[in-house]
Amino acid sequence: MQRAQYFLDKRVSVVLSDGRHLLGILRGVDQVMNLVLSDSVEMSYPAAGSADGCTELVIGSCVLRGDDVAYVALVDTMAEAGIDRLQFTAD
Repeated sequence: MQRAQYFLDKRVSVVLSDGRHLLGILRGVDQVMNLVLSDSVEMSYPAAGSADGCTELVIGSCVLRGDDVAYVALVDTMAEAGIDRLQFTAD
């Protein structure tokens, strides 16, 4: 948990154990890695070769159970600004 404290109030990427991908601001974390995100969106990636682009589902604030969290990573907001995430596909 102590390392997760460094991520507080920063933009993070969270992948859940079922494969879902969320982006948001980490507002809280506890000893079992339950997470509180604000300004969050769930990213959904189409299959490779699909003409569709990535979609974003705006969630807002949410609580994620620590058992469901596969990993948490900081987002480089400067690099993210130059990327059009909606053009991504899954391979």
